Amino acid sequence: MTEFSRTSGIHGARPAPARRETVRRAGRAAAALVLLAVCGLAQAQPEPRVPCIDCPERVFSPRPETGLWNNPLDPTGTGFMLEVQGERVAGFHFGYDDAGEPVWFLIAGTLEMPADDSEALWVVESDLTRFSGGPCIDCPSSTPLVDGLAGTVRFEFLSRNHARFRVDGGAWQELISFAFGAAVGNPFAAVSDLPLPDLSGRWVVVLQSQSAQMPRSRVRGATQLVVLQRDDGAADAPAVRYRIFPVAGFCPPDSPCIGTPPPPPSIGVFECVGTQSFGPLCTLELESQAGMLMFTARPADISDSRWIAETGDGRDLQAFRVDHD
Repeated sequence: MTEFSRTSGIHGARPAPARRETVRRAGRAAAALVLLAVCGLAQAQPEPRVPCIDCPERVFSPRPETGLWNNPLDPTGTGFMLEVQGERVAGFHFGYDDAGEPVWFLIAGTLEMPADDSEALWVVESDLTRFSGGPCIDCPSSTPLVDGLAGTVRFEFLSRNHARFRVDGGAWQELISFAFGAAVGNPFAAVSDLPLPDLSGRWVVVLQSQSAQMPRSRVRGATQLVVLQRDDGAADAPAVRYRIFPVAGFCPPDSPCIGTPPPPPSIGVFECVGTQSFGPLCTLELESQAGMLMFTARPADISDSRWIAETGDGRDLQAFRVDHD
């Protein structure tokens, strides 16, 4: 069993102070060359493996994870910071110019549905806009100016935590979201480079069903506050298993509890397994008033703050970690 460990920082990233004179010297010509140099470095690195062999078709399209995105196998430390709010995406590409100085490009676009024959869930296109002439961190305020464009970037999000991008129709490059807010590990390192966050703790789960009038939207359903508890002894390696418990009710302030109530019975199991022949893949069994519900979840749709599982017949369950972000 692979142990989870705390991580902090992006492998290979190194902060550097802004230098206004360097930015001005680079100018528009460097802006066009910077991304080509960065892309050349990224293309020389192996792509992260995110397999999902025989995964069931998805009905619901989860939005991309907000945060840092990079290729963990690329030692240059370059990548993207993306903020997703509704249908809009904004953020920055962070890299270096031909002199090795840091450079950032602004990104802004809208989540669009892909073509019917695409494997992507969402696509985003944006200009790469460079600025110069702004103040240093402790200098008097001054307005930066647009210093040119370095092409058009296109993202195709294949899962909540897995994407690819290319610039001006160039070669595709793979990205995964970077998890650092919870313990992470990779029990399936033999077949996948996508880390799996530890899901222990309190979650709100929401059962939803597809709307006939709006196929990509959801009808709000049952909601439950639960606790996921790691169950290392019950699973064969490589596997990760959690037992699911309902959160016990609180005693009212004017009637304190006496004694210690017994723990509530488990109402479900969440388990991820994987081999070179079929995985990794996660399954969820959850009790309901209508009986046992069975869901499937892709590891690439599981993040430190949210995960999505589906039945395959138009019903999905979304889980949100409590007191996390």
